[in-house]
Formats: sequence, C-alpha cells, structure tokens
Amino acid sequence: MGSQGDAVNAKKAASTEARDSRLAELLAQAKRYDDSALEHLANKGLVRRAKKLVDGTAELSVGATGIGLSGSDWTVSFGWDLPLNQAQCICATAGVCQHLLAGIVHLRDYEQPDIEAGGLERSLSADEIRRVLLELGDDELQAWAKQTDCRWAIRRIASIDPDEIGLSGTKHVTIELPPPYASVRFLTPLLEEAIVKPPGPNDRRSVALAILALWLTQGREMSVQEGSGARPVELVAARIQVTQRAERLCQTLLITGLLHLGEADREKLDSLAASARGVKLYRLSILAERAADHVDALGALSPEADSARLLEQLSEIAVVAEALQALLAEGKQVPDGLAGLARAHYQPVGHLDLVGLGHYSWGDDRFAGSTAVLAESAKRIFSVARPRRVNGQILPEAMGWQGAGSVSSLAGRRVSLSNAQLSDQGRLSGSESVTASLGRQIGRDNLESLAWSGERPASASRLLGQKAPNWAVLCVEGEVSPIGFDSITQELEWVLWSEGQEVHVRLLYRPSSLVAVQNLERLASTGPPDFVVGRLSSRGTGLDLWPISLFVGGELCNLASPIEQPAEGGAPSPEVSGEQPVLLVSHLDRLSARLVRLADGGRRPSRRDLLLLASEASSWGFPVIDGVISKAPTDARGILRASWVIQLLRVSMPVSR
Repeated sequence: MGSQGDAVNAKKAASTEARDSRLAELLAQAKRYDDSALEHLANKGLVRRAKKLVDGTAELSVGATGIGLSGSDWTVSFGWDLPLNQAQCICATAGVCQHLLAGIVHLRDYEQPDIEAGGLERSLSADEIRRVLLELGDDELQAWAKQTDCRWAIRRIASIDPDEIGLSGTKHVTIELPPPYASVRFLTPLLEEAIVKPPGPNDRRSVALAILALWLTQGREMSVQEGSGARPVELVAARIQVTQRAERLCQTLLITGLLHLGEADREKLDSLAASARGVKLYRLSILAERAADHVDALGALSPEADSARLLEQLSEIAVVAEALQALLAEGKQVPDGLAGLARAHYQPVGHLDLVGLGHYSWGDDRFAGSTAVLAESAKRIFSVARPRRVNGQILPEAMGWQGAGSVSSLAGRRVSLSNAQLSDQGRLSGSESVTASLGRQIGRDNLESLAWSGERPASASRLLGQKAPNWAVLCVEGEVSPIGFDSITQELEWVLWSEGQEVHVRLLYRPSSLVAVQNLERLASTGPPDFVVGRLSSRGTGLDLWPISLFVGGELCNLASPIEQPAEGGAPSPEVSGEQPVLLVSHLDRLSARLVRLADGGRRPSRRDLLLLASEASSWGFPVIDGVISKAPTDARGILRASWVIQLLRVSMPVSR
C-alpha cells in the first residue's frame, strides 16, 4: 500500500508540476501582449473598454485542458495548446471581443510567485524575432502552412511589389501588406502566436504570405516552389480530356440543330460545367453553365431565348477549349485569362479613403454595365462594377453602396468607404453593407500624388490575357498631336508625351464607347490636358493608353459621361467615318444570320453552304472569316470558328450616330 501511495503522490506531483509549467508558459505569453499588440489584435476603443472590465474580482480556475477567467458578467477560456488570441468566449460577438482582451490583460498582470517562469524567460527583441523568421527553413514553412496555403502564398507574393511591403516595430515585428492582404504581427518567432489583422477564415495562409514578404524585402532567395513546378501529369491529362469533350459536344449540338436540343443536351452541358470546374478550368465551366441555361430557355420557348446567342456561347466554348488543348499539348502553363479564376472571395479591409478616377462602359444589348476606377495611391488602384442591363432589362443606375449615388457620381470626387471588402484581384465589393461618403472635388494636387512613373505596362488580350490591368495617371508634358481616326482599325489615336516617353492614347470606336469617343474628340480639340487617366499596355516598343478620363482646366472630365458642347466658335469636332462602319456591321449581321440558319437546321453543313458563306465574307472585306471557314469546309468547327470571329469583329464595330 505504501508503494502504491507513493506512486499516486508522485503522479499528482508530476501533474501539478506540468500544470504549473503550462500556466507559467501561458502567463509568459500574455506578458508579450502590450497595448500596441492588443490594438493590432482589435482596436484602441475595444482595448479601452476591455481594461475597464479588469478588476480584482476576476477569478482564475485551472483545468485539465486550460484555464478559465470569470468576471462579473463574462467568462473566457484559454487552452494550453492554443495562442491567447484563439481563446473562447461565451458572448455572441464574432471574432475578438472585449472579454477576450480583458482576459489577456488580466493574465499579463497576474502574479503568482510560487510558479517559476516557464517558456521564454525573456521577451525577444524585434531584431531577434526577425532573425529567427529569416532563418526559418523552407521545409518548416511548408510543413506548417500546408501545401495548399503555401501554394496560395507563393502565387500572391509574385504579384506584390517590394516597395508596397512595410516593416515596423521595435518590440515586435509587424509586416504590412497592400490591400486586400492582411497585416501580421509576430510577438515571438512562433508562427502560431502571430496576430493577423483583419482576421479571416484562414489566417495560416496570411502568416505564410507575410513570411515570404519578409524574405523578399531582406533579399533572401525563396527556394520554396509551388509544388514541383509543372502541373501534375494527372491534372494535365484530365484537362485535355475535358477540353476535347467540350469541343466534340459543341460540334454535336450544331449537327443536331440548336432548335432541336432537349433535356439530355442540357444535362451534357451541366456535366461539362462540373467536369471543367473539377480541373480548375473556371472559364470553360461558366460558359457551359450559361449555354445549359440557354438550352433550357429555348426548350421552354422563353422570350429571352435566342439561338443566335446560344451559337455565340458554343463558339466561345469551342475556341477556348481548342486554345487550352494547344497549350496543354505543348506543356505550357495555362494563363489565368484562359483558365479563368475561381469566384472572387472578398475580404474585409475596413476603411478606405479613395479618389474617383472615372468610369467606363462595357457590354452589349444583352449584358452591359459600368466599372468605376478608384485609387488609394499610385500603386493601389481598385475597381468596382455595376451592371446596367441584364438580358435586355434595364437596371437602376444607383450603386449598391449606401450613400454612393450612381457610378458616374464617383468620378472626380473623394470617396470614403466604411466596411469595405476587397478581392485578391483588386475588385471592391458592391455590397449594400458598404457605406460610401462622397467628399469634395479632387484637384491637381490629388492627381500629382497619383502620377505614374516607370515602365510597367500590362499585356492585355481578350482570350489570353495574363496580367491585371495596369491603371495609371499620366502627367502630360507640352504639346500633343492632333487627334486622328483610323478607318481600318476603327480607332481614335492621340499622341502625347509623359515622363519623357511617347504615349499613344487609343480608343476603339464601338457601341459601348460611343460617348467616350465623342468626348475625347471634343476635349482633344481644345488643347492638351493636364493629366490623362487610363489603362497602360505595350505595343512594340511604345506605350499605349486606353483612356477613361482627362483632367482639363482644373476639372476631371469622365469620358463615359456626356460632356457639354463647347461654346459657339470653338474648334469643330473631327469627323469620324461613320458610313463604312455601319455598312460593315450590316454585312456582319447578314453573315451571322446565315450561320444561325445553318446551326438551327439540324444537319451537317455541306461544303457548298460553307464555301458560299466564305465567298461572301471575302467579297465584303472579311478575309479572316473566309480563311476560317475554308480551313474546315465540311465541319461544324467551321461554323463555330466563324461565329467567334464575327463576335470579335462585331464588338469592335460602332453603331450609326
């Protein structure tokens, strides 16, 4: 019995010692949370309220899994193996609450002389924390962040400019990343104790991104790679199968006849959409979903059904699938513009003070809208879109934001957003939960602070675009050229100088840009502007800028909004060739109607039908359509390719003024 009693007593002593050691570690962790760390975890107001809750009446209880703190009307539980900021509170507040902060404050001021200090005997300085993080092994980071989170961080760090990364702190290390990414504070080198602000559904990936950002700023080479570099063989094979299936399905539907499609065809398109989403071909998936909806509408004889629209959708599926196959067969990386991106997830970024740079219109008679462009700084330019027409139905002009008015009302104004949400692609959410406050008109000083310098033009392509738009504010230097119109490309061109470089301002003449074309002609005739705002791209060795607004005479003139006519006696507006575009549009419409009749018929197109169509396209000045059809004269592929080319040409053609 004596030996058993001794064993029991030894076991109790060991348990008490382990508990005291864990409690000491928890108390040591709490002492690292100074007021600045608490404010980074929440905000100053919440910290003030938390301190008012801390008094001598709080009770501490030690259990098997952790400790509990109970005040007059609050209870917080801290686990042994969890960071303090992941404590559990019984209140209904989502995220960090004042009770959790009060518990941390109580623990950091808690004194128990009977317990020896455990864990870190002293707090490390910011330099020491930074040194440990820099020496962190690649394998350690990948093991901690897991493969998916590490891959996410690697993709994001490639698009972040080192100049946009902020490092601060004398006691702790704080890494500030540009929106929409969170800032991360390291109280110790332990990654689990890092504080992410604002917190998200997966803070582990934010910590991994902050580590990579620190390495980038300190010149450490990142040997961490996204997987093994190339896509896994299984994924490439699955993508090839899906794209081949997509191309075959589109041709089969044409041979069946668009007016003869039924439930089974809709199910095939739905199945294709699911398969494409499974192999991360999001663009193909969305196109298949839209085509399936249209097959449903045709079967139900809905007034919104249109076999011409379905043909356009199928032709885009076929062309995208064909382009994907070509890249996959050559072992090349599929660009985001072709594979598509998963649906944007918006993260809260709190308050933003922005400058409205203008907006532009897009779309056609079926789906159209406007996109506003707003800037926080020269390197932080965001956009927010608002549809104005869906399936021909006109929608209200008002923004979704409370207090914002219309999209056009944001141009040339200071805009303060509360409860703002931002996606990884730099798009602001148009949710009604966002509150906007419109301030004074912006002036020259605002645009000078946003003036772009350096050459980082983005490439752009409707089918193969890989980079995000590179918005810029250019300060115009001296004289500019007369504005000209190219009747072949249907494009306005205006040459100016900025930052010592020649910039070609180009604006395509089409229905959605009609107002912008007229305004640019009018403003260009009055003399050089002070600033021009738009999207940069490169063509050969020069710079191109697609404009959305000009700063003229102390006022920002948004090109997409009607501008008053110049006073009588002002310079006349240059004449744009209107007769030729209207004629070309009518020919394109006739060719498109011929293609629709062939697609509706429900039979394999004959060689004679397609060659006659190719001949007409050539005689009307469309050799590219002639070539596309002639290459596959007896195949439904010819119809799909021709329909795609007509779409591209039709979008670029204007309507009559």
